[in-house]
Order: sequence, then C-alpha cells, then structure tokens
Amino acid sequence: MNDEQLIDHIAAAFDSIEPVPTDLTDIAVAAIGMRTLEAQLAELVFDSWAQDQQLAMRSTATASHVMSFGVTEGVVDVEVHTDGTVIGQIEIDNTDSTAASIQSLTVELGSGATDAVEVDEFGRFRLVVTASTFRLRLGAIVTPWITR
Repeated sequence: MNDEQLIDHIAAAFDSIEPVPTDLTDIAVAAIGMRTLEAQLAELVFDSWAQDQQLAMRSTATASHVMSFGVTEGVVDVEVHTDGTVIGQIEIDNTDSTAASIQSLTVELGSGATDAVEVDEFGRFRLVVTASTFRLRLGAIVTPWITR
C-alpha cells in the first residue's frame, strides 16, 4: 500500500464515522471566493438589452449584447455576440500609472477557470467565451458576472 492509498483509506474511515457537513463545505468554498473581495466592482452604466426591453424594438435573442462598465478611472465597453465572441475596449485615464500598464486582462468563467487575454495599445481586446457566464478582471477592477 502506497501513501496515497493509505490516505484514501484513512479519509474513507473518517467519512464513515463523521462525514463533513455540506454547509461547512459551502462555507469553505465561499471563503475561497472572498480572497478577491478587495477588487473594485465595475458598475454597469449601459446595457443594450435593458434599452431594447424598454423600447420593445427587437428581440435580444439574436442581437449582440453591448454593455459599458464604469470605474473611477474610466470605462470598459464590452460587446458579446451570440456565438461567444467578445469584443471590448478599455478607456482608462492613462495618467494613472496602474491603468497605463494594463496590457492584459483575465476572463473568469463561471466554472472557476481563467484565461489571460492580451490588450492592444488602444485598449482593445477580443476573445471567444464558451461558458454561459463570465466576468473580466483588469488588475483590481472586476466586472459583474456577464451572461451570454
């Protein structure tokens, strides 16, 4: 018996005597999510779907979803297409040294997976998202969860 098998055997014995309560597991998962709590949440300042619903002009099922997120330093514009293509531009005050250094952003999927995306010198980015929910993280700035 190797070490991994021994650990699995001991874990199974403890689980049969006193299993870990499911609410304790949920609390532990939530605590891990709190590690990014210091991030500044970008505020949704424009949503084309909300605009479309108010005007009742067209169906949102076939249209792209255009959103603008406001942060203290500027705006992040995002356009999400039905095929998962996401096109965006970051317009941040370049006098702030941290904003001027944004050369990539991180896309976080609802599953917890992450991927780095390059940002060009004009603040533009393009990516394809296969997950139904995702958010964008630019250093200490994070967008709310976006559903496509």
